[in-house]
Amino acid sequence: MAKGSFMIEGQRNFIKISTLKLCVAIIEREGSYLLTCGPPSLKNNCVCYAIIEPEGSDMADVAKKFALNLYQLMRVLPNRLVLMNTCE
Repeated sequence: MAKGSFMIEGQRNFIKISTLKLCVAIIEREGSYLLTCGPPSLKNNCVCYAIIEPEGSDMADVAKKFALNLYQLMRVLPNRLVLMNTCE
């Protein structure tokens, strides 16, 4: 090992999440609208929402499916998503 480096020993514990879903939502707050990304329970208190989950698509491809400003939407999206369903 190189000078100044160190080794970490022990067992690794990985947690597998079978279904990770996120909600991209537009929330009305104090007379203005806020674009946010969080748990699916956001859909109960929002103007419009879309449920997304991890897959193989890039965030830019998913963001293009929304009728919003691409840059503003990409700020709140994590990477590698697939669009599951949207509100009408």
